[in-house]
Amino acid sequence: MLRVAYDSGHANERMGCGPDALLPAVVHSCAEHDLELQIQDISHKVEFPTENAVAFAIMREVSSAVNGARTNGQFPIVLSGNCSAAVGAYAGLGGKRHVGVIWCDQHADLNTPETSISGFLDGMALAMISGRCWRASCDQVDGFEPVSDNNILLVGATELDFGEREILSRSGIKAVNPNCELAITLPANVRESYIHFDVDVLNTRANAYSTAQGVALGDLLRFLHRATEERPPLALSIASYDPSYDPNRVVEESARRLVSFVLARIGRVPTALVQ
Repeated sequence: MLRVAYDSGHANERMGCGPDALLPAVVHSCAEHDLELQIQDISHKVEFPTENAVAFAIMREVSSAVNGARTNGQFPIVLSGNCSAAVGAYAGLGGKRHVGVIWCDQHADLNTPETSISGFLDGMALAMISGRCWRASCDQVDGFEPVSDNNILLVGATELDFGEREILSRSGIKAVNPNCELAITLPANVRESYIHFDVDVLNTRANAYSTAQGVALGDLLRFLHRATEERPPLALSIASYDPSYDPNRVVEESARRLVSFVLARIGRVPTALVQ
């Protein structure tokens, strides 16, 4: 398992507490599928740990770990505090042009430094993966290659600011409401998928940025079943869980169901690796 316990460069704070809180759900799901679970902690080696320096250092470490897992026939699951770790996870798959990205998030994460009012790097994660910003830094992540807009599904994004709406309207990214658009899927040239799951996509409080206007897990799983029917997942990342906003641990049970669903989609593999 790859565990990335950082939020905005800080370890084990806010959403950086999420990976440890979600770990039992992953352990349970792997046991259900009779899979061995290996745990690997991702950390940085930045001498002066600014938010951006730590974020890109983590992306590089995640890419290396995911690539190693795939080389060894393992299925990578990434538990991270921030969505930006997904840049490394996707890069670790080798930048394959036939891999589609299924980005499940209440936010589009399509801001750039020019459109972001807050400057929050994590709100730029999908913009980075699609090559819209931070290219020099992303190019330092082994295996990074921007994914084509046509190969991206943005699922459950209801909280978009003006800049993101403008970017999305001019893009080839498909925005999906899984409550009513089960038929929308990845293009025919896409043969495999990468699933990124920001827990605030759910209709429950999961962090400081989430609302209760999200998607029901059942609707989301039905959509993912359709979207991955002929495009098996190569990796899964789960991000942005702050357990202090979820006293009844609703998100943890949802994560268990999600991981079990994904493991069932890929079939039996020798080892499950979670980040």
